[in-house]
Amino acid sequence: MVLLAVSGLAACLMLWQFGASIAELFGAPTSFQVWSLVAAIAFEIVVIAVLVRKLRNRGERILNLAILVGVGAHFLLMAPAFGPLIVVLGLLAIINAAYGLRFPGVSFRILWFLDGALKAAIGGVLWLAVPLWA
Repeated sequence: MVLLAVSGLAACLMLWQFGASIAELFGAPTSFQVWSLVAAIAFEIVVIAVLVRKLRNRGERILNLAILVGVGAHFLLMAPAFGPLIVVLGLLAIINAAYGLRFPGVSFRILWFLDGALKAAIGGVLWLAVPLWA
């Protein structure tokens, strides 16, 4: 829980520090782009709440992998705002978590690491690609 709070704080600070300069490169987002992000976040909140309620007695592995599927799905909804790379990230995250659900012998730590590595790698590409679109 502490890691989640620290990560959220770090993301907020980065957005506060760099958000305006990045948005300046692209101009104001359309209302459709903004609402796609709002819908994605609302979807993620609802999915996590439902999954926790329905799967909390099925074990931590199943619950966490199901949540990772939901997080991957929420990336798909962000496509209008972030483009095709976020769709790739969403699909890869879903595939990774679904693989772990299908094959319980696969180490959860490996799946968790791969999930984080995918997010860091594609997030890094999106971050570094900002100048290409300017």
